Order: sequence, then C-alpha cells, then structure tokens
Amino acid sequence: MPPKKERPIGTQLELNLADYEIHGASVGYGVEGSRFACTLEPVSNETMVQLDRAAESHETICLLLPKPLLLELVTLERRGPQLVWIVGRILEAAKAASE
Repeated sequence: MPPKKERPIGTQLELNLADYEIHGASVGYGVEGSRFACTLEPVSNETMVQLDRAAESHETICLLLPKPLLLELVTLERRGPQLVWIVGRILEAAKAASE
C-alpha cells in the first residue's frame, strides 16, 4: 500500500497551481495579516464547487507551490466561466501547527 499523502494541518482543499494559469498574483501586508490573491484558470465546475464549499465553511485552502501556501478566510469571485479570483489570509506555520 502506498504511503498516505499528508495534508498540512487543518487543510480541507488542496490546489496544485501547476494545473492552472495564474494571473495577477500578489501578496499584501496589513493589520489583519498577510493576504495572497490571484486569478486562476481554467477551473472546472467540480473544483469551483469545492472552492465555494471551502470558502462558505471557512475551511483552510492549501495552494501547492514549491512550498505549500495555506490560506484562511478565503473569498472568491467568478470572473468568467472557468476563471476565479481567490483572496485569502496567509496562515502562518506556527498558527497552523497549533490548530
């Protein structure tokens, strides 16, 4: 049996960004913490449903880059049939480990 792939703590949904075109990625800093935003395409209907569920239930989303980027308090905006803008607060590793 192959070893089970472990998800970062608290992660409910993972997206491998190598599977998408990424537009307008940015990181911002403020009093509420660091925020990451980007537009992804093409996003399948199935993935969009999973993203909607995760955002509505305030689940953590893990964006797989060379290093995983954990996002909480995610908001979504559809910008086309297979295009979505994602914004979330970057979850710090120390906070993730305590949850």
